[in-house]
Amino acid sequence: MKRLFIAINLPEEIKTQITQILTQINTDIRDNPRFNQRESAFRWLPANNWHLTITFLGYQPDDAIPVIVESSKSAAKNYSHILENMRIVFDGISFGPTGKRPRMIWLVGTNETSKNLAVLKNTLEDELVKNGVKFQRENRPYNMHLTLARFNIMKSDVQRKFYQYLGHRTSRDVGCPKIEFTPQSLDLMESYLKRTGAEYEVSAKIPF
Repeated sequence: MKRLFIAINLPEEIKTQITQILTQINTDIRDNPRFNQRESAFRWLPANNWHLTITFLGYQPDDAIPVIVESSKSAAKNYSHILENMRIVFDGISFGPTGKRPRMIWLVGTNETSKNLAVLKNTLEDELVKNGVKFQRENRPYNMHLTLARFNIMKSDVQRKFYQYLGHRTSRDVGCPKIEFTPQSLDLMESYLKRTGAEYEVSAKIPF
């Protein structure tokens, strides 16, 4: 059994742009005398963990992988007429999950990008269901985001202090330039859970 999900990975030049934003955030925190560096409220995720999850499949048997790949090919082919002129656009930094007590820092996408990827997600999942792949399908609206960091400490005073220093960057209009790219493939990813955190490996690339 393999722990699998389908995602869109980021080009290296996009990772570089995001890294520059995070470097500036770290500088702002370091240079603010009121922020206690000893209170490690969060941890940044490494760049090789950055990806846009489209569908989480959970544990799958080896014989399901060819079916998953073929389903992904069908979805990518059906969606290519949109992707020709569709770019993935990030335009803000926010706290997630939406509507709940924040546990993560997200780089979020435009509403249009989320809507377009929702079409891809639904097309893909329809193909998976049609071909007999068993997984837990989500019913909530798709909200495109890239997880940048996770909180280590859930104490409200530490989180409140952190929000104060990053609050000016949570707006879609302030503190985060637009980052955009054209996706080239859907990637079947395998996830390995380790003590140091999850690690990911590309099992198959399905070009658009």
